[in-house]
Amino acid sequence: MLGPYMLLISSGPSNGPYVLTGTGAFIVVFGLFGCVATCRGRPWMLKLYAVFLSLVFMTELIAGISGFIFRHEIKGTFLTTYSDAVMRYDGMDDRSLAVDGVQRRRDSRQLLRQFLRLQRRRHEERDASLSGCDLLCLEVRSKPRPFTIPVPSR
Repeated sequence: MLGPYMLLISSGPSNGPYVLTGTGAFIVVFGLFGCVATCRGRPWMLKLYAVFLSLVFMTELIAGISGFIFRHEIKGTFLTTYSDAVMRYDGMDDRSLAVDGVQRRRDSRQLLRQFLRLQRRRHEERDASLSGCDLLCLEVRSKPRPFTIPVPSR
């Protein structure tokens, strides 16, 4: 699924698939170790599992903070590579197919935004209340009824 988009991330070869495969293998081995530690009930194994779990949490936290700090550089690299792929577009190679996919997704999101704007305008013209349900309501002619909980009679 991400194969064509990996070509737009950087101009050189990417280590992303290897990192993801290694991470997945580590998680499987790590999970098996936790299961064995639980089944055997050894305190030192459970403590070691807790230390590993803490290290994984810290690594994920650091990766998330790093991604947030370097988001502009990541975005700049993607935009540079994307504009290079657009300039060298020929419609046949994998980079061109990735460009087509990005544009198709962007166009579908723009169509949804235009539809929601049109719905909002129609509701504003009729002085209807604007809520998420109102905007996505497909029955434009009927005004949405408020939700009420039926109370059983005695």
